[in-house]
Amino acid sequence: MNRLFRALMFLVIIGGILVGVGSELLRNEITRTADESSDEPVTFVIEPGQSVTDIAQNLKKEELISQPLLFRFLVSRQGAAQNLQAGEYQLSKNMTMSEMISALQSAPTVEEKEFEIIPGWRMEEVAEMLVREGLAPSTDAFLEVARDATPFKENYALLESIPEGQGLEGYLFPDRYRIEATATVTEVIDKVLTDGFVPRFAEFENEITAEAPEGGPPTVHQIVTMASVVQREAANDDEMPHLAYIFWNRLKPENDPEVNRRLQSDPTLQYALGKPGDWWPTLDQLPLEEINNNSSPYNTRNVQGLPPGPIANSSAFALRSAARPGPARPDGSDGANDLYFVAKCGEKAHEFAATLAEFEQLDGSDGACDGQ
Repeated sequence: MNRLFRALMFLVIIGGILVGVGSELLRNEITRTADESSDEPVTFVIEPGQSVTDIAQNLKKEELISQPLLFRFLVSRQGAAQNLQAGEYQLSKNMTMSEMISALQSAPTVEEKEFEIIPGWRMEEVAEMLVREGLAPSTDAFLEVARDATPFKENYALLESIPEGQGLEGYLFPDRYRIEATATVTEVIDKVLTDGFVPRFAEFENEITAEAPEGGPPTVHQIVTMASVVQREAANDDEMPHLAYIFWNRLKPENDPEVNRRLQSDPTLQYALGKPGDWWPTLDQLPLEEINNNSSPYNTRNVQGLPPGPIANSSAFALRSAARPGPARPDGSDGANDLYFVAKCGEKAHEFAATLAEFEQLDGSDGACDGQ
């Protein structure tokens, strides 16, 4: 009996030691920081509706914690799961998990708003969205700032080639953004340029293969302009590089005289004719004479070369396609001499042709579909 009692006591003592050691290890892990010497602010965002698991994984991704499971345990132990607030926080790697959990339960002092720019939107559509989101007092207030690129050129070298008198059409990069609710129109535009257009264009800035009509590499403004035409013309992303190739091809003086260095792009005329409530009017209801005789410099059925500027804000894929056009068709076949394309009836895709005779043999070239 004495031996049994001593054995039980021994087990109790060992168990107590193990619990104590485990508790000490757990306490050390909880109070440990990712980097004791780093107090540099790290912007951390909790999206509305995010779970504790997602928050923990994102903290690990930002290298703010190393043990997501332990973070979840500590949140549960403190009963804090329902108290973590959506918003943008400034954390640092020298904070403990407990300090982070405490910080994430305090709603950010600065209210923020999200907004999204959709590929293919023109500037007026961006303005209307910002008014809806409460980030611009009126469409006119936004457009007054956005239609003058000059004040922004000083801070953004990529804007240097925008002609005098033009605005930022084409440079309002489509993406989702978050900004302080009290931001001014200028601050909203700066956010889009800094977080959107500049870094995305920089991804391929040194890999441009397109050739300008006058020879040599195109300017940033020419690429952005071409990208906007491609964005509005393309039925899908896969055909964007080849559509860009065709349009650059059409501007070469040596090519088919029927093309005569004209893009002949309907979206450019739609841009000229757009009005509030109908920014992209269909052209099939207009008499052909009215279309062809329209005197807008954006009527590329008549005007040679690129339009004066972009007609819409383009995705990264459209921008890259304009900078690096592809002679290969989407199916991989050779399209190095292509000058024409026509929409496939009933499909979100185009067919391509090198000559007018080939074009006239394609389905949809009789006008049943939108042919170019």
